[in-house]
Amino acid sequence: MNVCFIKTSHQEYTLECTRDNGSVTRVTLEAKSYLKHDMVHFVYEREAQLNDSFYGMVNAGCELESLTPQAMKTASIDSSEEALTTEIIVGTLQGVLVNETLPYDMNTRLADYIVLQGRSAPPHLTMDLLERVFKETKQLINRYAQLKTGERLCETL
Repeated sequence: MNVCFIKTSHQEYTLECTRDNGSVTRVTLEAKSYLKHDMVHFVYEREAQLNDSFYGMVNAGCELESLTPQAMKTASIDSSEEALTTEIIVGTLQGVLVNETLPYDMNTRLADYIVLQGRSAPPHLTMDLLERVFKETKQLINRYAQLKTGERLCETL
């Protein structure tokens, strides 16, 4: 799947996904709240080789409009165990992006937090993976920041 982050304005971006079957879905969102979150999802799901989380759901046919936070409040979308665990991981990683480095035991902290949520920590949750996701997400954010309005940053998942 091809994923594009399009700088619509300084306040908004459009997330556009071209599925493996060629169909396209897109949504425009407020950048301050959602851009980094969507980028962490992208990098984490790519690096962990996940197929049943946010972008996997999109590739399988879910429309981005139905997966916005507003839509999720009123819809009943069945999320997999993988998707629910990924959301915990992505939310936590998004919060630490303001740091220069990850805490040395971030994988253990995350695993403990996931278990506290009544879920199983995925076996791929290693410091190596988290460090790659952290570094690559920061690079993606920096590349996006260089875009002019109307330009797009596209990556393959």
